[in-house]
Amino acid sequence: MLDAIDFNPLFCHIDVLSDLAMLVVDIQARTSSLKLAEMMVEEYLYATQQTDEAAKVVLVYYLVEKALVCAVISFVYDRLPQLGWEYIKIARKYVRDLKILVEAPVLKNKITQRQHLSSKKALAFPSIAEKEAPSPIFSGKFQPS
Repeated sequence: MLDAIDFNPLFCHIDVLSDLAMLVVDIQARTSSLKLAEMMVEEYLYATQQTDEAAKVVLVYYLVEKALVCAVISFVYDRLPQLGWEYIKIARKYVRDLKILVEAPVLKNKITQRQHLSSKKALAFPSIAEKEAPSPIFSGKFQPS
């Protein structure tokens, strides 16, 4: 299940959002505290000035991925089905959040524009500096699912 990329000194600092997601879902599952998880995410994104939609979408994707990986590990290797089901519950919550983010009008328009541009270019990546409308996710006021 592990790709061991974190153990390679050349790659160990590539994607901190992925590492944050693992920590967040683990703490959320083990404490049953959505509020703590949300506070961790809010504080990290604010401290690192990653408040754009791209960072939020990537982070929510990682939260889903890490929750599912943790569920598999809990079921198959750790033989902790109750914890595994907690991770599944967390993954479902973040899938709903990801759907909201991806279907947001601002992001939908950007995706459509990028698809049009990518048909003309090899790659069309979003500008991290783009100003975007606030998302209902990671806005400081989370609504538990």
